Amino acid sequence: MRYKLHIAILVLLAMLPEALLAGIPAKPTDHKIIHDYAGIINDNDEAVMEDSLERFSRETSNQIAVVTVPTLDGMDKAEYAAELGQSWGVGGKKYDNGIVILIKPKTSSEKGEAFISTGYGLEGALPDALCTKIVMNEMIPRFKNDDYTGGLWNALRVIMPICRGEYSEEEYLEDEEGDELLGAIVAALILGFIMYRSFKNTTGGSSGSRTYTGGPIIFGSGSGGSSWSSGGGSSWGGFGGGSFGGGGGGGSW
Repeated sequence: MRYKLHIAILVLLAMLPEALLAGIPAKPTDHKIIHDYAGIINDNDEAVMEDSLERFSRETSNQIAVVTVPTLDGMDKAEYAAELGQSWGVGGKKYDNGIVILIKPKTSSEKGEAFISTGYGLEGALPDALCTKIVMNEMIPRFKNDDYTGGLWNALRVIMPICRGEYSEEEYLEDEEGDELLGAIVAALILGFIMYRSFKNTTGGSSGSRTYTGGPIIFGSGSGGSSWSSGGGSSWGGFGGGSFGGGGGGGSW
């Protein structure tokens, strides 16, 4: 009886890893970087982004996998992204230089989730706090308007240069502070203009000769991805066996 019990325990232990990964899609065999299981990226945008990410991988050896899923099957987004990166082997085996950008879109019954998971080799370049800022500042504002392509491009415009060594966390944070200050100045100027016009109207001043015809001033990067397009065919050979340890950051909306 005891022998049979031991056998049963061994069988359960052997099945445990498979059970833990039950909600993770099987490693794809199509050698694509983008896997839009949630169907939120149109074909044209996906083709341009796929081409750009493949070129980036060939030039740097770093690999960025973009994965959208309709559900996390009850798993935490950080756990899901890390398990997916590990089971798919995103990144190179030698340097563990993979990144998984995971998106679960918002539905009528569930909040949206996004997470950037980093392989061991990129945790220094993309620390957890920076990944969280990229998700919260670059991705989620676009995702709230169902602009998933725009949010992804915003994130890639930060991640790619950092991974190339052309941009640093410090420079990104300085740019972010500058954008916030500029936004505050513009908001103050607009508020002051509105108050001035209101005061002129209430005091009987004539506004006919000073009609304001401009629209709202909007700052921020666009969603187009043409600057990242490499054109031509691809020789990318698939994920290389990278490992993940749970680094990264994300957010919800």
